[in-house]
Amino acid sequence: MFVKSTLSALALAVALPFAGAAYAGNDQLAKLAGVEPGVYTTSELIQIDQARKTQDDEKLNFYLLGENRVSRTDFTGSVNAGVTELAAIEGVSADGYTASTLIELSVAESENDAEKIAFIKAEAAGEIATPAPNAVNGGKEQLAAFVGKDAASYSVAELNLLNEQSRDSFYD
Repeated sequence: MFVKSTLSALALAVALPFAGAAYAGNDQLAKLAGVEPGVYTTSELIQIDQARKTQDDEKLNFYLLGENRVSRTDFTGSVNAGVTELAAIEGVSADGYTASTLIELSVAESENDAEKIAFIKAEAAGEIATPAPNAVNGGKEQLAAFVGKDAASYSVAELNLLNEQSRDSFYD
């Protein structure tokens, strides 16, 4: 019990620098990062926002195009030892979990948040699909039509950027 409490406290200490951002909610983070809510993880939203602020286009495109998302099958048999240890502490299999999701699970358990625990476990089991960064919905189609581009070829963030650029060139 002491080991689990100590490791949970350590995980919480690692997560604290991002607590303010996580508290704001992923929808608000998505809005700040200029992307569609519900498409990116908290970690991805933070990276996208930082890439925009530092004008790091390479890093920004890496996340916007989903290049950071690698299938677990690409690493067959090579689960990180830290992830395996965190999973054992949480009493779950390491399959489908990242260190970040295991920390989220630990925090949810410490807060007795049954709904979040169920969601995290369902997502790890593959019962909940995460939409692709370039998924098309009605709002994205409208924005793409407004800037004269194909909705399936661009992310919402890219379409917003194109919209801003066209607006800026209009006022020049």
